[in-house]
Amino acid sequence: MKIALVNLFYKHAMPCPPHGILSLISFLNKEFGDKIKVRYFDELPGVDIKKAVMGFNPEFIGISSFTRTINRAYELADYFRKKTDSIVALGGLHPSILPEESAKYADYVIVGEGEKGLASLIGSILEGKRHPGQLIFSEAIENLDSLPQFPWDVLDRDYYSESSQYTMEHFGLQKSDKYVALLTSRGCPYRCMFCYSSKSPTRVRYFSSERIISDIEYFLEEWKVNYFIFSDDDFLSNKERLNQFCKLIDKKGLQFKWGCQANVDSVEPETLRLIKQHGCEIIAYGFESGSQKILNFLKGRRADIRDNKYAIHITKKAGIKVFGYIMLGVPTETLMDLFKTFYFTLFSPIDIISPGRIVVYPGTKLWDWCVEKNIFNESEIDFTKPYKYIYLNNKYVPEKFFGMLYYGFHRLAIPVKCLLQRKFVFAKTWRTVINKDRKKE
Repeated sequence: MKIALVNLFYKHAMPCPPHGILSLISFLNKEFGDKIKVRYFDELPGVDIKKAVMGFNPEFIGISSFTRTINRAYELADYFRKKTDSIVALGGLHPSILPEESAKYADYVIVGEGEKGLASLIGSILEGKRHPGQLIFSEAIENLDSLPQFPWDVLDRDYYSESSQYTMEHFGLQKSDKYVALLTSRGCPYRCMFCYSSKSPTRVRYFSSERIISDIEYFLEEWKVNYFIFSDDDFLSNKERLNQFCKLIDKKGLQFKWGCQANVDSVEPETLRLIKQHGCEIIAYGFESGSQKILNFLKGRRADIRDNKYAIHITKKAGIKVFGYIMLGVPTETLMDLFKTFYFTLFSPIDIISPGRIVVYPGTKLWDWCVEKNIFNESEIDFTKPYKYIYLNNKYVPEKFFGMLYYGFHRLAIPVKCLLQRKFVFAKTWRTVINKDRKKE
């Protein structure tokens, strides 16, 4: 049985391998062996995905999608159902959140983590049976190390490892550097209002440090990668795994640089010193806002401006760069809140500021809040068309001002910050010179 698994193209500054689809490939091969032939199709720039899939002549086509690519997923699913006799299934984040909607465009919808659900469906097809129900609810994988090794070799090495303008500016990579973005866990321990994890029923699960090191060794040897970016929501949250990870780096004598995302609650001086000694160059934190009111709205009472400032202080002291995500256009955000955010980013020693406009996605608490407040009509949103930003804050901050605000953070905050830092360094150096002269006298 021929199975085509399709990864849709989404223009991103930092491409990340589709870990979910790669896991499906290895899981199906382990379950069914020679009974199936699975081929991976990646809709990279210049690839005619329809022609490529049709040329394989599969009996089953699986398409993975999230909200920003769901219109393309519906288009392809509809096309393949009309042009072929293949069974077409949709899976991924968006179909898992809105399965009834996705079922209009596919024969089956896999809801949740896809391994067990897809294997159940393929097993039924191989036995000549029709799987009961169009919606297949898949159980989560509890032990991630039980998953077979991912088939990294099916990926386009150049696309997923070459340094881009984004990685050079944000992570300090050189043009000659090669990097890979790795996801070493599933789930998130936090429940931020704007994130899918805010309503996720699954707990956080981790690949072991041994599994991570095994993948790193593969990329060091086969892809000649020298930098890794860990895309987990909080790579530093599991301290036992982190300590073992560092011990294995020492034991195997590995040399590489890396960066990660983390929550400010997960860092303390000892941890930062440890990871700095083992190659960590930068940590990305979700500061989101310089206003405590907005932080409370987005993250609840656990978030505190003082914790953000402390995390910046100890991270810089450990010699690690700080990358800060900032959200603009948050509901109830006033001009004073925006000023506080601008002030926070300007006068905090953050190395890289990444401002972004808040986007409302289905399946989040923020989406439910907007529906409850009648900010938009849920039934009027058409996901068969490219998903547009839903701007939430016309009442407090008119949309026409947003361009100026975004420009201000990108074009004003960073240069002014650099100027202030240089001035500070100059003043500090000048004081040192004066003090030395005084000592000589």
